[in-house]
Amino acid sequence: MKLYYHLILASLILVLSAFSNNLEPQMVELDKLYYENTFESVSELDKAIIESREETRWEIKNGYYEGIPSTIEYQKKKSGHNGSMPILNIQPPHVNFAMKFKIQFSGLGVEYKSCKIGLTRYAASLRWSKLGAFFVTNHLKDSMCETESFKLEDGKWYECLVEVFENEMLISFNGGPHIYGNHEQLYGKHGLVPDLLKNGLPNQKVFGLFGGVGTTLRLYDLEVWSVKSDKKETWQASQKKVLDQKGLKFNQKFDRKKNEARLSELIKKDPRNAAISKVLAEERKIKLWSRTKKN
Repeated sequence: MKLYYHLILASLILVLSAFSNNLEPQMVELDKLYYENTFESVSELDKAIIESREETRWEIKNGYYEGIPSTIEYQKKKSGHNGSMPILNIQPPHVNFAMKFKIQFSGLGVEYKSCKIGLTRYAASLRWSKLGAFFVTNHLKDSMCETESFKLEDGKWYECLVEVFENEMLISFNGGPHIYGNHEQLYGKHGLVPDLLKNGLPNQKVFGLFGGVGTTLRLYDLEVWSVKSDKKETWQASQKKVLDQKGLKFNQKFDRKKNEARLSELIKKDPRNAAISKVLAEERKIKLWSRTKKN
């Protein structure tokens, strides 16, 4: 009987290990846990680490950290950066770091091109639209990685692991792709935050979560780690597997205008577009697609 239970336990450990290994770091070696929050209980958050932006409204609710856009009154006062989408900044301990979390976008509607996660100040962001996912940098000029098969699903939870080491960044999704980029902008002036230099914190980066216009963004099980000074010895082999993924393209020029034209064509075919765009135009005062304006 004892042997039977040991076999059951061993099988369970193997299953759990196989599951957790889906999001084990591939590039960096974890060092110390810098910040952790499950958001299961209401508590005051450390604004030096986690901070909402543009007057967007965040609260710990039902075991999640939930963000919605700023008030309509606030949006009407601002012509841009008016909080029409929930935004949250997370401050890592160092320029190289790892971060793990679960995230959900809900209320996507037909226009969700603003949904993105990544380093702020145009350093590097993974942006979603109906065309797929695009990992862009250099002020949206370069696409480090892109795929048409990875599109957001409204209300679906995504478990994500982010690894950043100097010029390299790997964003892995449990059951999904491993999005990889290597670009000088990740470690250049756009990847760093000059304001933090005044506080004696050189070479800092800020990681941002951005919902689409009018969406609700939910977050839980957040972990932020410092990492060791060297990458994993196995990274070269792991990197090759990442680059060999089917359906992903690396190091492309990002043609924003062409993509927006393609996206506009897709949106025009959606029967919900006219009604939703009308509401967005009246309540959000956002920039709409040219076709929608004509309607």
